[in-house]
Amino acid sequence: MFGSLWILFSDRFVEAFAQSAQQLSRLQTLKGWGYVIVTAVLIYFMVQVYVGIIRKIEKEFQAELQEKLTQRSRELNRAQKKLVERKKNLALSELMVGFAHEINTPLGVSVTAISTLRHALASEQVSAGNGPETGLPPQISSLLDLLEGNLQRTVDLVESIRRLGVDSWDPLIQQVRLNRFIPDVVTTRLKDQFAVRAVDEGQIQGIALEDLSWEFSSSATVDVVTDVEVLRFIINCLIDNLFDHGLEQNTAPVGPDGAAAYFTISLSMEREQVCISYRDYGPGVPPEKLNRLVEPFYSIRRKAGNSGMGLSIVYSLVVQVLDGSMSMASPGRQGLEVMIMFPAHKETL
Repeated sequence: MFGSLWILFSDRFVEAFAQSAQQLSRLQTLKGWGYVIVTAVLIYFMVQVYVGIIRKIEKEFQAELQEKLTQRSRELNRAQKKLVERKKNLALSELMVGFAHEINTPLGVSVTAISTLRHALASEQVSAGNGPETGLPPQISSLLDLLEGNLQRTVDLVESIRRLGVDSWDPLIQQVRLNRFIPDVVTTRLKDQFAVRAVDEGQIQGIALEDLSWEFSSSATVDVVTDVEVLRFIINCLIDNLFDHGLEQNTAPVGPDGAAAYFTISLSMEREQVCISYRDYGPGVPPEKLNRLVEPFYSIRRKAGNSGMGLSIVYSLVVQVLDGSMSMASPGRQGLEVMIMFPAHKETL
């Protein structure tokens, strides 16, 4: 449009001022050069504008690319650190499993020997003319009880160590709906724990089974194909950990019904990955101790008799058997949160 107006008005201007054909020819030439110059100037400014836009886009793209590279670098470093930590824990687990297998046989022989010794001493008492009701001398009986108790504790510990190994589990791959499976497992485990631990009129730390409320939530119906016995064991360990740590100094929020949810479990699905999040409201864990909770034999309550194997076994099973990942947090230093992710469909050989 601008070019058309330029030609129209320049032609009229030339015709109005030209007094001869020669002068008209010169003015036509000047008009052409003027048209070329104006066009060149316009093109120059348009090119400058486009170059500026392109440079701006390029700078924004470079900044975005640099940010993505920096982010990817951070993610890669975190992944490498997690991989190193995972390899370290798995190597330690394999070492402990090998150790447990080696001492399992002599330990079993020792348990049998103590039992045989007790019966032999009791038989000698009868042979010496003392009736069975007399029993062993208190000192000998006390020593034998001490030996049997410590040997049994060692047997239980060895069994816990053996659970760290994949080979100690017989795979039971089944399809299961976690929306029903998890509540059923939790309910059964709570009843079992109260049956074993309850004192003072069926209470544990002043809490009765009917007063220990908990919450389960799910964002979708989650059907999985996985090792159900391993998953059951993992959930049981989390509940056991609640009774070992989570009921002390409980800070559970009180719900509308006036009851405190001592722990919560949420279930979700993200890109064919199952996410199970467990949260209790016990005394919490310092940040510097969180990562150590998956180390074998590490316990923040060792003096209370805890072996420190529970979460270590859970971590090992999640990683080695379920092909998943596990992370932990202690929000606000109140309680423990355990997040477990694993494939919804386990590949079988």
